[in-house]
Amino acid sequence: MKELGFVSSPRPFNEIMHLYAKSLQVDKVLEVLAGMKKSGVSPDNDSYRICISSFGLNYDVDGMERMLREMESQPHIVMDWCTYAVVADFYDREFLVDKAANALEKARVILQKNKNKNKNKNKNKNDDDDGGGGGDDDDGGGGDRSHNLINSDYENVIKSLVKLGEFGEAMRFATEWESLGNWCTVGDISIPCTIIEEYIKNGSESSLRAAYRMIWEWESKGRAGIDRLSLLLCNGLLKAGDLFDAYSCFQGKGAIVYGPLALQRSFFQYLEEDCGSFFPSSGGRSLCCCAVSSLRTAGGKTFFELARNTRSQLRYWYTPPPPPPPKQQQQQKKKKQ
Repeated sequence: MKELGFVSSPRPFNEIMHLYAKSLQVDKVLEVLAGMKKSGVSPDNDSYRICISSFGLNYDVDGMERMLREMESQPHIVMDWCTYAVVADFYDREFLVDKAANALEKARVILQKNKNKNKNKNKNKNDDDDGGGGGDDDDGGGGDRSHNLINSDYENVIKSLVKLGEFGEAMRFATEWESLGNWCTVGDISIPCTIIEEYIKNGSESSLRAAYRMIWEWESKGRAGIDRLSLLLCNGLLKAGDLFDAYSCFQGKGAIVYGPLALQRSFFQYLEEDCGSFFPSSGGRSLCCCAVSSLRTAGGKTFFELARNTRSQLRYWYTPPPPPPPKQQQQQKKKKQ
């Protein structure tokens, strides 16, 4: 390192540690960290985060906590929310709920401070006539925006961000993860699944809309797993009482998927349990055996009419296909042709 002129920078050490961490070689990671200190180079946030992730991936909570305490005690280190987000998810995986909540709260506080700092920075920049404020985009203390994350860190950070309601920041990390070429890796689908599932679990209108758009984007890229995610989204919409949008998850032109059996079964089960009184049985057959387009309530309303009446307005993501023209119009068109 000395001969190459890298002795004053932790970056080359971090790159080596990164490689060892991905292959779960904790001992090698610690050897590089010790060599860094011996060379007179102070570990930075990335150095400690890589060590923390190495212990976490090996289910060594004690080692992870020991490294976190060392990081927090360093006078030159400004703790960043990203590290706490990683730690929070490792705690969550080990069912250490209180510790996970504590780490998540620390991440939230730092994130909020950075937001306020950036707001003030932008305000000063706007007030500055010459516009020469400069400054780098510091997102998380300790140079977070140049983070050296392994793939598992991206997953942990995104999970924590979505739990905190920081959807914009979660999307930024997902985009960064994708830009590293991971989206093209057929076997690695953890990040898109993670963020979409967390959006659905959140259950709010905006998060369900975001989940729909992400599933649609994923399907347009030819990715696998759409049926399972669409089933989760359908169930999330049913819990929110969005009957019409739940139906649009698997039926009609422009929908996400076209009729996976598990999704249809889930939807029909909901109708039978919660809306059964609206639909009289037909010849002893259950609702699951009937075609939805032909179902009518006792008052003569079709399914689509019922769904429209139960909603104040149509949702943003689905528009039902227009009804086919009457047979007379079709015949007239044929005659003209």
